Amino acid sequence: MVLRIGHRGAMGYAPENTLLSFRKTLELRCDMIEFDVRLCRSGELIVFHDDTLERTTNGAGQVSEQTLEFLRTLDAGCGEKIPLFQEALEVIAGKARVDVELKGPGTALQTASLIDRFLTQGGWSRGHFLVSSFDCQELSAFRRLDPYTPVGILCENIPVGFFGMARSLGAYSLNISYNGVTPELVDHIHREGMKVLVWTVDSPDGIARAKGMGVDGIISNFPDRV
Repeated sequence: MVLRIGHRGAMGYAPENTLLSFRKTLELRCDMIEFDVRLCRSGELIVFHDDTLERTTNGAGQVSEQTLEFLRTLDAGCGEKIPLFQEALEVIAGKARVDVELKGPGTALQTASLIDRFLTQGGWSRGHFLVSSFDCQELSAFRRLDPYTPVGILCENIPVGFFGMARSLGAYSLNISYNGVTPELVDHIHREGMKVLVWTVDSPDGIARAKGMGVDGIISNFPDRV
């Protein structure tokens, strides 16, 4: 069975990386919800993709230069506010798995700490979490803090040294662009003991092709189509 993974929630139906989007993903009964976390100036871990505010809010400037107090005044779409990582986990409440993408340096520490807190509180298991990033240094920092939570390596195409890095991290998955995946690569990754998650696939033809290649999960803006 192919995992149905909502991209930044269900951003085909609701503003990306918002609590509204996460609630929609739960309504669609998705297996996993993918979202991004980064640090703001006052040190909190927020759910936000871009390094600037213009595309998804009515604000402007670098996210890293803004305090949480200011960020909370912005409209992230449909009147939604930029959520904290912990607020996203509170809304999802273990009803779906999560793929947490680390955006930028310093995100590993708070991510590891919050995962540990929610595991202690109950309602979540280690298997609910996947921590992914294009930044293998940040993934390595996370792995040193948390030896057990699954991690995924994000990439457009397989980079030089990928398999050595994957083995050193004990990677659970390769999270690769749909444009970079082939049946041969899927077979190779499976032989290495990892899963293959592809992003971002919305068209019926693309979804059918990805399934035909034997991928393990499809990240989509319209996850109900998977």
